[in-house]
Amino acid sequence: ADVRAMQVESGVLRHPNGAAFRLLVTPEPQTSRGWVAEIPTLRKLVSLVRAGATLSGPAPAAPAGLNDLARREEFDRLVGDLWGGLPVRGFKRVGAGKVYAGHAPAEILRAEQVAPDLQWDAPMAQLRYLHRRTDDADIYYVFNYSDQPRQARLDVRTSDRVPEIWDAMRGTRADAPMFERTPTGVSVPVQFEPWGSTFLVLRKPMAARWVVGAETAGLNLLDRPGTLLTQARSARLKLSDGSIHKTSLPPLPAPVAIDRGWQLAFPALGVAGTWRSIDRLASWTESPDPAIRYHSGTGIYRTSIELPAKRAGAVAMLDLGRVADIARVRVNGRDAGI
Repeated sequence: ADVRAMQVESGVLRHPNGAAFRLLVTPEPQTSRGWVAEIPTLRKLVSLVRAGATLSGPAPAAPAGLNDLARREEFDRLVGDLWGGLPVRGFKRVGAGKVYAGHAPAEILRAEQVAPDLQWDAPMAQLRYLHRRTDDADIYYVFNYSDQPRQARLDVRTSDRVPEIWDAMRGTRADAPMFERTPTGVSVPVQFEPWGSTFLVLRKPMAARWVVGAETAGLNLLDRPGTLLTQARSARLKLSDGSIHKTSLPPLPAPVAIDRGWQLAFPALGVAGTWRSIDRLASWTESPDPAIRYHSGTGIYRTSIELPAKRAGAVAMLDLGRVADIARVRVNGRDAGI
């Protein structure tokens, strides 16, 4: 971002394009042998720091061009205003702002009591994220950069708003079923599929009370975003006002196997791809039917089953096992997601 276009508001550097920064860092020796600066840029840096900005990194090694070199006296004065008398490790105040030296950016932000934008209790290498802010919402896109399922507690630096879980694959949006307030924002437990992702959106005001913790076996936050699922017969819920809610759940019905009555069709083949019965669900390469064994493209499976009536509050789960590579499911003609 162009430094000369920035302004300072309450210690935060803001750019007209919407970007905001809590710390401005000059090029380090690891990335540059020595950076050069134009005098207008130095004037702007001095103005920003005096207005309350925080600056870190080494001073410029030289003026940027012949015109600036001819004004070396002003260049040296501006450099001295920011970096003159700065300790090897520490900071000095310049107007309402500070200039740091010898500290990593993360150390400076901690010293300035700036909480991380988003942090989690899983190993850092496994999750990555992007944060976008609109006029009325904070939007976090979080991605599990791993071939293993992960569960993480996401701590975001946004307070007094209800976290929502938006699932792009299922096309669903729901309030997080469980979260806690922290001194710097909210903490939300989230489960990720391998290479899975989720949107965490904060826009709605807090409710009077909400669930902050659940004690039950096999808690499932993944298969129905916004819902606490469990196969246990009981659950103990802790609410935000400190109260405890205990609930007993009816036994689950026996699972229904969908292992017969399947038909398969290949719509791209026209008449040749009409419905044919198959004995079992398996890789096409294992089929004795050459039309199936050598087909490459989209296939459609269908079958019919009878299920007992679903109790109020219960969720029916369809387990397809291993799907290669992707499937879209419809139940009674209604899209059930990918």
